[in-house]
Amino acid sequence: MAVASENAKRFSQNNLHKLEQLDSQQKDFRKRIIGTQNFVAEQPALSVTSREAFEDFWKKVHGSKVVFDQKHEQGAGRLSRGATSLAASANEILRDVSPILELVRDFGAPFGGMAIGTICFVFAVAGNRQKMEEQIITTFASIRDRLPGIRVYQHIYNDDHELDNNLQSKILDAYDSFLGFCMAAFDFYTRGSLRRWTKTLQYTTDLNEQVLRVQKALVDVRLVCEDLLSKNVDAVKNSVNHLQVINAGLENEVERLTNEVQGLRLQLSELQANNDKEHVEKIAKLLGLWPFSDDTKHQDVIKHRGDVAAVFSQRNLRSRTTVAAQQSAIVGSIDYQEWLKSSDSRMLVLSGVNEYARTHHCWVSPIALNLIDKLTADNDEGGRDHCAFYLLGLRQQDDTWADVLAFLVYRLLELNKKALRDEKRCQELWSDLQSYSQAYLDASDIFRTSADKETRRPTMQRG
Repeated sequence: MAVASENAKRFSQNNLHKLEQLDSQQKDFRKRIIGTQNFVAEQPALSVTSREAFEDFWKKVHGSKVVFDQKHEQGAGRLSRGATSLAASANEILRDVSPILELVRDFGAPFGGMAIGTICFVFAVAGNRQKMEEQIITTFASIRDRLPGIRVYQHIYNDDHELDNNLQSKILDAYDSFLGFCMAAFDFYTRGSLRRWTKTLQYTTDLNEQVLRVQKALVDVRLVCEDLLSKNVDAVKNSVNHLQVINAGLENEVERLTNEVQGLRLQLSELQANNDKEHVEKIAKLLGLWPFSDDTKHQDVIKHRGDVAAVFSQRNLRSRTTVAAQQSAIVGSIDYQEWLKSSDSRMLVLSGVNEYARTHHCWVSPIALNLIDKLTADNDEGGRDHCAFYLLGLRQQDDTWADVLAFLVYRLLELNKKALRDEKRCQELWSDLQSYSQAYLDASDIFRTSADKETRRPTMQRG
């Protein structure tokens, strides 16, 4: 007996009551069968409760019958073919009608579990009676066209709509008519010959009416199913439209939030940029670079490169060893390449001597300029290194080491403002720069005091 789970769809109380009455009719039917000795061989079929068990029983019983018939009288060929034909029809019929039987069993638990056994028993008896077999096969052939597609019942019967409840009743009517035909056919064809002959017209009419009832019940089920499918299609369309509206709203909301986030990021970026600028300006003031001078010749690489190139083009005419060869030797050296490619902190000192008097540039100047070009280009392309440089001797005022060092420190921090966003490291740097600035001021005071004393020293004159 099938038992539905707590979450399963259930028949209404009225239909459950009707199903209980159908089970009661089948119990009475079985009592009449079990109380006789006429159908002992077929009675095990009443215990069948699933389609798989039905197929196994049918193969076992009628497989044995075919083997037995083939060894006996002349009618054996007909009987064997009949058993095979009925076996094929029985499997096809149960395959097509089993969705209704399973649905009734699952949705009507604890009722509805005896139907497959009843049908199996009727088929087993029909296999031993030619007329009954022919009537069974003919009847199911006439309703066969109404059975394909019946599995959709299990998929669309899932709501409490009026149509769903109507389908519930129609399915139960089809179930009732199907079992009613099987039991009526059994009663008619298992009566005695004389009694059946005297009642032939009446019972034939009854069977035909049962067949029509089965056909009508299945048609009714199909019609309600079509209405339900239309309802469900409309529901799906409405759901899709609703989801499209929701989706459009969500897309608009996502776009709004995206724009809002982008706006917040832009504001944050602007605030961070202003904060970075304030840090750099404070450092510039601390290093004595603020306000900046208009004299930027110490950064004019283009002009300086032209001056250097002019000097060395004349020098190459008078020198046996070209400047290019000297420069290649340096750039190709192991020390230079290791310094250039190393990820560690290293210092490279390029030192050269002017070969001719009154010249402002030595032969290593082009190497330094080329290195500036390379590192600044890498930095523009997102490279990891930052390049700061100071061209000496180009400004109107004298270049001191303090000026050069202050400018290089400032320039490196300006190129890497993100380094100032680390609060701890920024505080440490600020403290170091304050110490450096104070030391610079103290040294400057000492220098000025010494210069003043030298200026006030009395001049000795001979006379």
